[in-house]
Amino acid sequence: MPTNFKIWFVPHPYNKSDNGAVICPWNMSGLHRRKLLESHGTSVIDYSHMKNEDCDITFVGEWECCSEHRPNPLWKADLRDIYKDIHSPFLTVLDSHPQVLNTDPFVFGDYFYYVCCKVREGMNPGDIVIFGTFKKDKPEELIVDTVMVLLGNYEIKENEDKYFPYAYYNVTLSKILPNKKVWIGKMYDNRKHNRNYLEHIYQDLENSYNEIYNKNQKLFSFVPCKRLIEDPNNTQIVTSLPVITVKNSKGDVLKGARNGSHIEVSSASEMKDIFDDIVRQVQTNGFELGVYMPMPEFKELKYIINKCPDCLRCKNCFMLINKHYLYETK
Repeated sequence: MPTNFKIWFVPHPYNKSDNGAVICPWNMSGLHRRKLLESHGTSVIDYSHMKNEDCDITFVGEWECCSEHRPNPLWKADLRDIYKDIHSPFLTVLDSHPQVLNTDPFVFGDYFYYVCCKVREGMNPGDIVIFGTFKKDKPEELIVDTVMVLLGNYEIKENEDKYFPYAYYNVTLSKILPNKKVWIGKMYDNRKHNRNYLEHIYQDLENSYNEIYNKNQKLFSFVPCKRLIEDPNNTQIVTSLPVITVKNSKGDVLKGARNGSHIEVSSASEMKDIFDDIVRQVQTNGFELGVYMPMPEFKELKYIINKCPDCLRCKNCFMLINKHYLYETK
């Protein structure tokens, strides 16, 4: 059991994934990108009373696999920080290739997962990881896209990665080196949609976590989100990300840094106070807390070609289509 806790900042890319075609292909650019994503999900709308609703939401995060996208009705050419497109993520099969990028952190399904992007020695169960960007002239102002409370980690043994949810295995685990230690996020509730071979591992991590935190201290992973409303008189879509500051009781401020950073926290109760303040700032920015987004659906490649006929001539999709198209359309 840790004697102190840490809050970590992990930098996410500034790069946006806006693409002119109907289908945004699997990212092979060599640079990780974020997308403005839409999904049905569960959003905490009243944190003080832990009230949530199931609704359509938008949020910003990584999804390096394919997505179908459409124009963002709130986009304007003179507002460079607004995402031009809204992406609907879906899953397709693409074998490992040196240019294929993984999705990390992964925020879909019953648990958030975090495996390789600037993972640091010294991370412990109960720590909070804040993913986002920052301004060079104001590094204390963190621009947040994901908050992950670390439930615990698991060292994946040989061939065990395939027992994780298929979408996570396909878009992340199969794209990185073997012998991976996966961090698993503490979630808002104990959904069990994906019971599998590793279910006992999740339960062991839950039990260990509850020894660190009192069960009544509700810390959980989330993405800042807005419900998706497309009404000419009241359109609601994420146009920017919440800006927050994080500091401990000693006055130490968590600052943005290219290689990440952290501050130490002396107790579980102080961690709860800081988490409450993070939530307060996110909500003050006009966001709700997205705590569950279902796994993206699988689409065959012929779906892509039907949606986007230019795919067979598109250099971005060529490697994807060339390998699988003939097999799937027999």
